[in-house]
Amino acid sequence: MTDVILPTPLVAVEWLAAHLGHPDLVVLDINMPEMNGIDLLREVRKRGCRVKFGFVTSESSPETHAMATEAGAAFEYGLDRLRAFD
Repeated sequence: MTDVILPTPLVAVEWLAAHLGHPDLVVLDINMPEMNGIDLLREVRKRGCRVKFGFVTSESSPETHAMATEAGAAFEYGLDRLRAFD
């Protein structure tokens, strides 16, 4: 499958519900308009989507990590841990 970029979280929920299990991995931010990433993950889980989710976010904290993990995220990676390479 090729990369799919969806314009809003609500469109992503509908797309994922219609394509159950087709993507190998969904990578998204936690802070988004309309719905945060953790709520998006919870919503698609309620609709039967079991694809792996990962978060790359600037909102990295032990609480955020715990919420993402509890919701079923495969990983949460804070941008504060990323470093630019020369």
